[in-house]
Amino acid sequence: MSVPARNADLPRRDPPSSAPGDVDPQETAAQRSAKGWVHQFVRTLKTYRLYEANNPTLTRFIDDLAENLARLTAEHGALTLRFTTDDVQYEGASLYPARSRDDNLAMPFYRDGIRSLTLSPGIVRGEVETLVSAVARVSSLASPDQDLVTILW
Repeated sequence: MSVPARNADLPRRDPPSSAPGDVDPQETAAQRSAKGWVHQFVRTLKTYRLYEANNPTLTRFIDDLAENLARLTAEHGALTLRFTTDDVQYEGASLYPARSRDDNLAMPFYRDGIRSLTLSPGIVRGEVETLVSAVARVSSLASPDQDLVTILW
């Protein structure tokens, strides 16, 4: 009686592909922090669209976003985000690739001619809120003719 070699009869499995939340070993700490902040920005933007400006939930989201940006820029310096038609990038790393036309954070920036945005240390909560408000405004179906550059100016 022969015994088959261990695992010889088992089908081979390829390693699973990385999921969006998986950690890329090539990512730097600054890239991981930037990715986390951009994802938090998107959650805050979605919350902004759901609630009135004086809602405590929205206030907490914006406070947390501003605090995390202050911590990120204090630790890693200025955060320069680059925009393509379908991705937000930092230091060459993809932070928020578009999953659909409706979930394309980069497009409002790119469409209006903004190819990069630098958030410097010392940015205050009011400036973060203005950025969230402006992006929500230009990406709203009710105001498709709004220009992000003009609003931010």
